[in-house]
Amino acid sequence: MRSGQVSALGSDVIEMAQALRLDQFALVGHDWGARAAYIAASECGEHISHLVTISVGYGTNNPDQQLPLLQIRNYWYHWYFSLPRGIDLVTNSRRQLCKFLWESWSPTWQFREADYLMTAPSFDNPDWAEVTIHSYRHRWGYAEGDPHYSMLEHRLSSVPRVTVPTLLLHGDADACNDPVTSANKESFFLNRYERKLLPNIGHFPQREDAETVAEEILTWLQKER
Repeated sequence: MRSGQVSALGSDVIEMAQALRLDQFALVGHDWGARAAYIAASECGEHISHLVTISVGYGTNNPDQQLPLLQIRNYWYHWYFSLPRGIDLVTNSRRQLCKFLWESWSPTWQFREADYLMTAPSFDNPDWAEVTIHSYRHRWGYAEGDPHYSMLEHRLSSVPRVTVPTLLLHGDADACNDPVTSANKESFFLNRYERKLLPNIGHFPQREDAETVAEEILTWLQKER
């Protein structure tokens, strides 16, 4: 399940839980956060009571995977960021780029300009462009990862089964990760698993229909392991 910084994020989740001495906890993650949550669940599932992932199916990071043409089109930016022109775009036009991606990934969502402007300053973090570019380059085998995580990467390459009760929420209008990418993943889960498609929702369900997402999460967390 190669994914550059995402493996580090998954490891960080585990280390944070250990530092806080949490014997049992639930994880909820969207996109990169969902990938990190899957990693944590595969590594220390005995400590995780419930898992909720949003917009990303499990086992979708192998650089050799076969993708449907629709998803290849959706992932144009992954490979464009490996070109000098793409690196320049991420580095020097980040606000315009991200707004375009928001609009592209959630074509049914009419977000307010004010909401975007509240988020946009996060793209100005000094390492934002570098982290973004390296993550996608590493994901497809165009950049080396941190040797510190090599053993973790090796374990994840076999896509280990998840033993944690898992709920996946995916918008049926997601134009970043098409719903087909999260379909037919039941064999990866050894415990209770549900996948729910949210109608007329794009890539950001927690923003586009926060009430429904919150209800689904709370209902799932109230179920016994």
